[in-house]
Amino acid sequence: MVLQDVIQRRAPVRSVPIRRGLELLFVAGVSLALWFALIMQPPTIRFAALPFRSDHVMHAATFLALTFLGAWLWAPIVLFAGAMIAAGGLLEIAQGPVGRDMSMGDWFASSVGVVIGALVFAATLAMIASVRRMRS
Repeated sequence: MVLQDVIQRRAPVRSVPIRRGLELLFVAGVSLALWFALIMQPPTIRFAALPFRSDHVMHAATFLALTFLGAWLWAPIVLFAGAMIAAGGLLEIAQGPVGRDMSMGDWFASSVGVVIGALVFAATLAMIASVRRMRS
């Protein structure tokens, strides 16, 4: 029941000021992601303990945060997550004409971030529903 609700509906953000704040954070996050992806060369940090580039970590973290945040605003989560995965692919394609390297690895990292963000969102909704059931 809870999983079906998560897939079909969005989280209820009823407060207009909270919704506007979330929308502002989402737009700021997308703007920052576009800035780093298309205009500025992002910093690359090597983590000796990780078998992959930090660029992939930044892609996953950015898309995780944007998916989690956007899932509170737009529904259903499955469609939103699909749109975010497509946006990650389009972002990689858009990097070619501006002189940046397109990378399937970056798109994969972005997609992993989207999936994790959607799962974290679903888990958060399930916890909220569980707490509400216990209170009533």
